Formats: sequence, C-alpha cells, structure tokens
Amino acid sequence: FLLDLPLLQAVSLDNCGLNGSLPLTLPPLLTSISLTSNDLSGELPNWNASSPKLIFIDLQDNQLSGSPAVLCNLMALQGIYLNYNRFSGKLPICLLQNGLTHYLQYAALDHNQLSGTLPELRCPVNASCANPMLYQILLSYNQFEGTIPESYFQWKPLWLLELNNNRLTGSLPAGPFNNTVVSEVFLHSNHLTGELSADFLKIPTLRYTSLDHNNISGSVPVEIYGNHSIIAFSASYNNLEGVLIYNSTLSVNASLVSSDLSYNHLSGSVMPYFYGNQNAAFLMFTGNDAMRAVSREYKYEWTVMPSGEQNFFTGYVCPRLEMIETRAPFDVSPSYYNYTLCQCLPGYFGIPSLNCTECPTNGNCSGDIMTWPRGFYPIFQPNGIPLGFLPCTDATWLDTSDCNPFDNCSLIWYQKQPSCQVCARGSSDRLCSRCTCETPSDCYYRKNNRCIACKSPSWNYSIVGGVLGSAGIVLVAIFALNYFWPVAYKQLKEAFDTVSESGTLKVMLIFVQSTAALNVVWPDWISEHVMQYLQLSNGQAFALGLTCVLPVLADPVNEQLAYLLIIPLLTVGLIFLIAFAYAFKAIAKQCRVYVLPFVDLPAISQSSRRLWGLSNIVDDGDCDGASVSNNHRSLYGNYNTIISSTPHPRKLSDIGTAETDGSPQAKYASPIAILSWRWGVFAWLFILYFFFFDLSNRALRVFNCIQDPWLSEHASYMQSLPWIHCSFDDSRWQKLTGMALTMLIVYTLG
Repeated sequence: FLLDLPLLQAVSLDNCGLNGSLPLTLPPLLTSISLTSNDLSGELPNWNASSPKLIFIDLQDNQLSGSPAVLCNLMALQGIYLNYNRFSGKLPICLLQNGLTHYLQYAALDHNQLSGTLPELRCPVNASCANPMLYQILLSYNQFEGTIPESYFQWKPLWLLELNNNRLTGSLPAGPFNNTVVSEVFLHSNHLTGELSADFLKIPTLRYTSLDHNNISGSVPVEIYGNHSIIAFSASYNNLEGVLIYNSTLSVNASLVSSDLSYNHLSGSVMPYFYGNQNAAFLMFTGNDAMRAVSREYKYEWTVMPSGEQNFFTGYVCPRLEMIETRAPFDVSPSYYNYTLCQCLPGYFGIPSLNCTECPTNGNCSGDIMTWPRGFYPIFQPNGIPLGFLPCTDATWLDTSDCNPFDNCSLIWYQKQPSCQVCARGSSDRLCSRCTCETPSDCYYRKNNRCIACKSPSWNYSIVGGVLGSAGIVLVAIFALNYFWPVAYKQLKEAFDTVSESGTLKVMLIFVQSTAALNVVWPDWISEHVMQYLQLSNGQAFALGLTCVLPVLADPVNEQLAYLLIIPLLTVGLIFLIAFAYAFKAIAKQCRVYVLPFVDLPAISQSSRRLWGLSNIVDDGDCDGASVSNNHRSLYGNYNTIISSTPHPRKLSDIGTAETDGSPQAKYASPIAILSWRWGVFAWLFILYFFFFDLSNRALRVFNCIQDPWLSEHASYMQSLPWIHCSFDDSRWQKLTGMALTMLIVYTLG
C-alpha cells in the first residue's frame, strides 16, 4: 500500500504486529522509515533504486537476517538502526566508510550475529574524507574477534564506541591519541589482555570507560588522578595488582564521580585513591581481598554509612563506608576491616570471616549464637556445627522432655560444644533415647519413650519378693484346695480345662498383648493408670522396669538375649517341676492299677492318699481298695477300684494296651503321671502363648530403621532404639540382628 502514496516522506509503524518480509520498493520521496518491534523477517531489499533519498532507517527488534551490505548504496543515509536482529556474516566496510565519505552519522548493529574481525576505518582510495560525519558505532553483543583497530581512535567525529560483549583479544590501543575526541568507550566482557595504558587514560575527551570482565593486568596508572574529564571509570574483574599510589605532582581530578576497581588483586589502602579524587561520589574496591586499612583510617578517614549494606550472598551483610570529609560512599571487601563491621543475616549462623550458614531446621540463630527448643536433639556434623534438630522420642511431652530439659541450650560458633545439659539426668546418647542404669540406686528404665527413675533398691526388691511370694501363695492354695476340698478342686480344674481347651484364654491373652502394644496411642492418663498394667502380658523388661532390679537388662543386647532364652529356661524349669512331682509318687511299687471300662481307681498308700486327697480310704492291708470312699471315686470319675498287691512295672507308654489274662479290656496309669504331664503340657503351651506375640515384635523391630534426614544415605537408626546405628559396624546392632534372626526362626517353627 506504500506505493499508492507517492508523496509519502516518512513511515512509522512501530509495535504494530507486522510480519512477513520487507517491501521490495518504497515511495520515491520517502526519507524515513521506522518499523521497530515487529515480527518482520527475511533479508534487506535494495531500496537504492526506488528510494534514493532515504536518510533514516530504523528496523531494530525484528527477525531480519542476511547481510546489511545492500545499504551501502544509499549514499544519503545518516542513521541506521539494525540492532536486535539476526544479521550475520562480516561487517561490510563500505557501510562504515559512508561515515567518512558521505553523511552516515550513527550505525547501530548491536545484538546481532555478526562475526569476523573489525574492519579498519580508512578513507577509500580516490575518495575525499575531509569532512567525516560518523560519530557513533554500536557493535556490541556480536561475535567479533581479533584486535581493536587503532583507526577507531583517529577520527575526530567519533565519540561513542560500543564493542562490549564480543570476543575481541589483544591489548588496548597504545596511542598516542592526539586527534581523537572519543568520549565513551565500552569494551567490557571481551578477552582483552595487556596492561592498562597510561596514554589511554590521558585521552583529554574521555568521560566514560568500561573495561570490566577482561584479563587486563598491571597496576593502576597514576594518570587516572590527573585526567579532569573522566567521570566514570570501571575496570572490575580483571587482574590489576599492586598498591594505589597518589602522585601529588598531578592536579586533582575534580570530575571523577564513580570508579569501579572491584575484584582485582589490588593491595594496600584505598586512601591514595581518595587523595587524588577528592570529589569522587562512589568508589568500589570490593573483591580486592589483599587490601587492608591502616589504623588511622578507622577514626579519621571513613565511617559506616547510616543506611545501606552489601550482601555478599554468603549469609552475611557488611555496611557501606563513606568518607568523613566528603561523605562519598565506597565499597570494600570485608577483609579490608577484618570483618569487624559485618554480621550474619537473620536466620543464619556463624562468623562472617568464616562464612555464615543457614540456620538448621528447628533451630533459632542470631549471629554466632544458635539455640533450639526443648524436645529437640542436635545432629552434629564433623566440624561441630549442627545439621539440624530432630524431635526427640518423647517430644509429645515437650514440657517434660528429656532433650534440652531446662530449655536453655545454646551453641556459640567458636565453642563447638553446647553450653547446657543436652539430655536430662538418666538419659543419654542420640535423641536422649538411652536410659542409663549403672547401679540399682542410680537407674532409669524406658517406658513410653521416656526414661523413668527407678525407686529405691529396697522398694524394687520388695516388689519382686511380693510377686514371688504371691506366686508361692497361689501354689500353696492349689495344693491345699486339692488336699482339703477335692471336689471343689475338681470343679475348678474342669472349669479351667473348659476355658483353656476352648481357646478362650488364648484369644484373651493375644487380645491383651495386642492392646498393650498400642499403649502409645492411648491418652496419657489412660496409659498411666490403666493400660500400663497390660504390659505384663508382653513381659517387657523396659516397660515394666525390670532393669531396676537387674541393671544388666538396661543393655538392649542383654535384654534381647534374656527374652530369647526365657522360653527354653522356663521349659527346663517346668521339666524340673514335673520331675520333682514324680519324686513324690508312692504308687506302682506296691500296687498295680487297672482302669477298667468302668474305670476303677487304685487304692493308694496312706501317705499318697494324703497327698492326693484320699486320706479317708481305709487300708485293709491287702490292697483290695474295698474302702475307697464314693466321693473320691467320683473325684476320679465315679470308678470302681480293683487293686492287686503285685507290682506291675508297666510304663506310661503302655497305657491303653489290652490285657490277655481273660479279663475285660483294661488300662492302667499313675494318676500322678497323668496329672503332672497334663499340667506340664498346658503350662508349657501357655508359656509359648505368653511370649509368642512379643517374640515376633522384638525380632522385627531390629530391622525397622529410619534414615537420618541429614547424614549420609547409609546413616539409619533403629526406630525403637534411636541410639543404635543400623550397621554391622555397630556391634550392638550386629548382635541384635543375629538374635532377631533366631527369633524369626523360632516364630516360623511356632
């Protein structure tokens, strides 16, 4: 549509969302075209034939590509803005020469993909360059290589040169720079080397210079103090070294406002720089760690700014300083004043000179002091600094937790050890989970994840004596009932047989055991006053406080071993009891017992009668058993008794075999044998029931390990005993594992 406007002289369609390619021809009278910030693509057309009067072209911020060489034929051009596109290839020398031979004043080709070396600014052969016009060259953010031609500093109109963010190498132009009027030079982010040229700093028109992020070395020339035109000078992130020297013979630079020499290798004091730049507004020397203040500076030369700070992204902040006389601020590395003015950020812990680290989880940090609340335990790293704070196993009761019991724990950086009692008396080790028990008088046992103090040894022994005495009283009562009230004894025995053989007692025992295992989920008052007694069903030494009587059980290895051996030990004890019962039998030596289908019981000797509740049987001397009372016959099944005085050495295994003497089918057995074995088997089964549930739990808890959230991936600890490391390097866990595998075998066989 532009061709339909033959008198059109200027076009401005910026930010209009245009796309596609540029028109091949333009109106003949067009002098200015601006199509910035669109989505135009393709190459530049040759507009010289259609619009020879073009003096201004602004096509920045598009997707144009190719080479800008076609613009060399537009002799009337005064300004071209082709930055922020995709132009590639070498920079056409004819484009810059138009600034020497014709009217081109500014060429903006930055932020493209141009490459190669920079062309020399020389007057073409057979051309007149008496009145050059070029004063701005913007070629930053391209891919130019090689050195910077000195000719860029030899043409008077040129005052702005942007060559930053390329791949330029070599040193700065050496000079002399007699004819140049260059004022702003930006050469940062290249690969320049060599020393900082004194002639370069003496350019009389130089006002702004950026040499950051190069490899420039050497010292800072004193000529920087005598150049009255420099306003801002930046040479950070180089390899400048040496001390700053003030040359009093040079006149003071009254125009220098900002100077950045940070992150070099300078040493000494910053004061000589101020002596030569009394009117400087802001100077930066951060990163020169070898620079040090002299003693008099602290009092007479500079002070801390009322506001403003430097954040070094290392967890601490340091103040900015300012000159006392001029109030000019300046930045230096914290090492300049030995970090004495720095402090850690809120939520960080440490000393700025040694770095500040983020405050560990659940900790409270303020500078070089770290605190943590009650109920948490510190997990230390090798350097003594906590990685974090884990809730202790008794964290449910924060007000009475064994961890940090007085809620006053703190850690000062240089101490490396907490200045408090980390665990309460009676607890120790990781998470304060290990209860100490050295002697019965100073012993603690673990109950509901807490360490409970044992009562006095006399009290503990009296409790044990009471339990054993009660068991003895029960046994005596059973024998007395059998002796004096055999009928009641029989009824009680039948009731017990009914309950035990039906499985009710076994089911009730398993129910009580599983309920006791859930004590930790019950409310505290129920656990303390009701549920705690159900622990008796599991025989837990820790929960019952048996360690108060036997301190050796405080070691979980010994406690596990005792629990593993208790079944075979009780089994052996039961066998001894049965053997003890057999030692008192008084039959089968004088009389043979026949239990006919009518079930006749023997008449027993007078002493055995008293033992088995048959004391009212009259011994007629011939062992005929005629006088066995009816109530004792009914005690053993309302049987008739036939007794022979002939000894009969039959074994118990022969019970149930048939006689061959022509008499009816007969069976014989010793009532004591029947009673002993029957009760022995029942007692042994209930021993298994009693310990079977907790046997499996104790075996499985050894392998229930929890990964430490901060230590290495192999650092895991038992959940039930958090102070035992789940590793074969820990001999305790190694022994517990062996016993647990044995328990699992017993469990499987059971």
